[in-house]
Amino acid sequence: MAAVSFGGHTPLFDRLAAGGDSVRFGLEFNTVNQVQASVQAEVAVLVNTRSRLSIDNFLSQPLTVVDWGVPDFTSLSSENEQDRRIISRCLLKAIEWFEPRLSEVQIDLAPAQAGQGICRFSLQAALKLGQVSHRISFSVDQP
Repeated sequence: MAAVSFGGHTPLFDRLAAGGDSVRFGLEFNTVNQVQASVQAEVAVLVNTRSRLSIDNFLSQPLTVVDWGVPDFTSLSSENEQDRRIISRCLLKAIEWFEPRLSEVQIDLAPAQAGQGICRFSLQAALKLGQVSHRISFSVDQP
């Protein structure tokens, strides 16, 4: 017996980027892998965009669309365990507020290698597709 594969409707900005009739009619439907790729791309853009808020303000108040992105982490070091916890909390809050397709988000931030300045984190979450959730995981680089 064939397995049923659930997906989701293509987000508006993905349809606009692709062009064609799917923009006009909005009928395109994506597989789970395509939705995951869309989420992964959005998360990468989100965490590589700087919010106007300081780290303290970002963590202590509700966010709005004007606060999109993450605070500037240049004063922190991913080689320091306490700083990694702060960065992880900021990444988690940004993803929870600005990527509604994900729930039960978990972040694992790896220390940057000496001199690289780039953090790599892995994300595990439940991807919501209508009434169904799929467990997903992927890695993201964050300067």
